Amino acid sequence: MPILPLSMVSVSLLEKIAQGNEGAFDELFQSCFTPVYRYAYARLGYRELAEDIAQTVFSKAWTARDRYEDRGRPPLAYLFTIARNAIIDFQRRKDAMAMPYADMALLAVADEANDPVRMAQQTENAKTVRAMLMGLPEDQRDIILLRYIAELSYAEMAEVTGKTEEALRKTVSRTIHELRQRTI
Repeated sequence: MPILPLSMVSVSLLEKIAQGNEGAFDELFQSCFTPVYRYAYARLGYRELAEDIAQTVFSKAWTARDRYEDRGRPPLAYLFTIARNAIIDFQRRKDAMAMPYADMALLAVADEANDPVRMAQQTENAKTVRAMLMGLPEDQRDIILLRYIAELSYAEMAEVTGKTEEALRKTVSRTIHELRQRTI
């Protein structure tokens, strides 16, 4: 089954899912799993946990399918809302757990060279980027993650967040400028 571009994933797909259409749910999963996973990974920094969160998102979406009601927002916005809430729930429970520090470099295509110096440098860079992201207010961090980690267009981000494309562009620009100023 071909993966639909995110812009083609429509509210009618959720309506089909609400009626129990498993094929429609498979389309949703195939089209939206990667952005949801990347978002969770960037927020949590741990691959297996991000996979668990992404699976939880789709499990909750399927379980709640009969309660879905169209509010004019795209399916990805619905899924990101579930993901954000699942991450918040996890973070409330994780105080007793020690999480290893994973690098965001894992989001990049694997390097076959396995150069130890380069890998160490990527790890350090990932730690720096993660620390800088975690220092941002949550709304700015989410917008940066949607843009650069989930790789959403400004139009898709506007649908997910309910903000205008222009406001999102300004927020991204100001946030990037702010982050650059911190590194000087």
